[in-house]
Amino acid sequence: MFTVAVKTKVRASDLANGLGDRIGSELDRAGLQVVSLAKRELRDGEKSATGKLMQSLQSGVETTADSRRLWIGMLGYGRWVELGRKPGKEPPVSAIRKWLDRKPQARPQGGYTGEQAKLTLAYSIVNRIGAKRGGLGPPISAILDWIDDRGIKPDRDTVLWGWARMIAAGIAKNGIAPFPFFSKAVAAVWPEFTDRVTRALRGGQ
Repeated sequence: MFTVAVKTKVRASDLANGLGDRIGSELDRAGLQVVSLAKRELRDGEKSATGKLMQSLQSGVETTADSRRLWIGMLGYGRWVELGRKPGKEPPVSAIRKWLDRKPQARPQGGYTGEQAKLTLAYSIVNRIGAKRGGLGPPISAILDWIDDRGIKPDRDTVLWGWARMIAAGIAKNGIAPFPFFSKAVAAVWPEFTDRVTRALRGGQ
């Protein structure tokens, strides 16, 4: 779980006139608005194929004797969606495979017997041979000819594993562009929130 928090100190004199409760209410309202807008950003940007990141977004306010603390949490990988990922380390292939399995539109062009599926199968075979040799595998064109000669038909599971490996390798090489769904939501909510709190501190409505 990835969590961000905003903590506000409340003076004893303010507690007596109910200001602490008003600030807590404003924090709670702001948190709910940020969560709602962040979910909309993910949905509109098609960044939540499984829905898990959207569902994990939540907020709450913790109250102590002298402070009010707003927290907003989400699944840990929300950090990478928000900030992006630099080229370098390859993400777990198994995680990408699970993501593909839950993504209805994740299927090769032409289905699991078309040319794209065949290319994915060939890529997977090249990688396995390369891993066993401790270096590069054979040319992918040679593997494609071998598949055609033997009439091998790609199956869904093999294709999705191969596809997941290709995506992981692409992320390792190119990284992931940031998608600031959370910071955009905060930026949209924060001016109104600070204005309401300022008016509350001045005794306004």
